[in-house]
Amino acid sequence: MITNISIIKKTACAVITSVLLFTGCTKLDIKAESELTPDNFPTKPEHFEAAKGIIYTILPANYAIDYWRLESLSTDEALIPARAGNWDDGGQYRELHKHTWTPDNAIVKTVWSYAFSGVIACNRVLAMFDAVPEDDLKKKQFAEIRMMRAFF
Repeated sequence: MITNISIIKKTACAVITSVLLFTGCTKLDIKAESELTPDNFPTKPEHFEAAKGIIYTILPANYAIDYWRLESLSTDEALIPARAGNWDDGGQYRELHKHTWTPDNAIVKTVWSYAFSGVIACNRVLAMFDAVPEDDLKKKQFAEIRMMRAFF
């Protein structure tokens, strides 16, 4: 009885595998169609705005808090006292105050990741529109993107 069940399972697996393999896509040379082509994208301000969306979606992160900590706690401007309990947070604030932080410090890592992802997004958008002919729209949009890259 056990051998019959194992034979049935093996046969069922072989049939299912054969069906999946031989009924897959066979016509792989389909031409992709899109309404957006290099001839008509980007030509309108809305196209630039849509492409710049990735830059502005990075902005709402909680970047300001960690940036303040990195800028202020590493000087005499501010300090966070280590009291009883979990105020010390593994010494990450002390590392900032004593200037002994490493790339593994959570605050340094957060600020670096945020800034670097913003620069990368700006560079990608600039590269995407590099082949667009020069006109006032492109100059204005590129100036905004470069400003955001400088901000990051």
